[in-house]
Amino acid sequence: MVDLIDWWNPSWKGLPWKAWTSPIERYQVLPSFVIGEFFFIFCAILLFIHAAKHGRIYLTLWFSSLLTGSANDAFFMALPIVDNFWQSQACIMLTPRMPLYIPCVYVVFMYPSLIGSWRFKLPTLAQAALAGLMGEMIYAPYDITGAKFLWWTWHDTDAPIRDRLFGAPIGSSTWVMTFCCSFQLIWRLMLTEDQVKDGDKNLSLKSALLKLGTSAVFSTPLMVLQMAFFQFISGDIQGLPTAQSMVACISAYSLLIYSLPLDKSDGKNILHRLKSVDEIIRVLLTVYFMFLVGNMIVSTPENHMSPGIHQTVGDCKIYQNDLAGHQRQEYLCQEKFDEDFNFECPHFEDFESKDLFFGTEWYTVCGNPHTNKIVYLMVVWILGMLGTFTYRIAFAPRYEKSKIK
Repeated sequence: MVDLIDWWNPSWKGLPWKAWTSPIERYQVLPSFVIGEFFFIFCAILLFIHAAKHGRIYLTLWFSSLLTGSANDAFFMALPIVDNFWQSQACIMLTPRMPLYIPCVYVVFMYPSLIGSWRFKLPTLAQAALAGLMGEMIYAPYDITGAKFLWWTWHDTDAPIRDRLFGAPIGSSTWVMTFCCSFQLIWRLMLTEDQVKDGDKNLSLKSALLKLGTSAVFSTPLMVLQMAFFQFISGDIQGLPTAQSMVACISAYSLLIYSLPLDKSDGKNILHRLKSVDEIIRVLLTVYFMFLVGNMIVSTPENHMSPGIHQTVGDCKIYQNDLAGHQRQEYLCQEKFDEDFNFECPHFEDFESKDLFFGTEWYTVCGNPHTNKIVYLMVVWILGMLGTFTYRIAFAPRYEKSKIK
């Protein structure tokens, strides 16, 4: 695990990482990633403005999205036998494996999905289920894009991410839905009716900090329980989510949303007075989906090269068991692996330091060309249209009648 005392030290573990790298330098090897990095930071800032305009409850939710998401990332990164993803080196790095933009990503898909689900008068469980589906609407096209353009790389043989759709693990999609659902449910249960009705007046700093800690601590365990449940009812082996688990999750959430009656009471429907700043989210997410579609149109994956920390290259015959008891290779097998990158980097023949050293975790990989660009583009476009349509409905003025006087 990263030694946080020395996180700024460029020589941490002898690795040549930098806390700051010029965007011009990074753009030469990972063009779409640099644009995406600063786009997500910009989105998080705009969402902070939205939260600040709406008051203390919304500000607390913004910080909770950032803290809860980052805590989840750090938790899985710290456990070697579930550590299965490696972020590319960004312009701004908090640690050798944590770019600044990643906490912003959590804000972008968790904060709008939570408050967006509040715009619908649904009971507690249905509202949490809706937040799970709405969070995946934002995350899914990003998940496909990031894997294809080397914004990160996955562990080659890890069971929870073995089954994939368009390069994105099915386990990742199920994780997002259950994580956003857990996050929303915890916050819905923590906010009292008095805090809702009186807004900022009944949310003290002490109460806000306590709720922040509760969300950060319990969202991940509740997510794990949900994933285990959906794997059980779908017939999947525990720790090995497939399309069956994802379908079970989507079906269960949809059933909750459409079968439970609308909430006719004034309690816990946190709908502030209509403010023009709410248009920020509608426009922002429309631009967000347009950006991902546009990136898929103009960017070329084989022109992306990622020097940085990846799964350590080593002996192909060494295996270990993950938490669910499934076998995986402890190291990346250079001779045989099943990921959408290569070590040859034919488009970067003049670039230095491309050598792959046995036993190292810092090396260079390059993206593979599209096998069917039209399919990838259509999938991202369809997901973007679904997300745009849903969030424009969620934040339409007719859903924002005042509940707080």
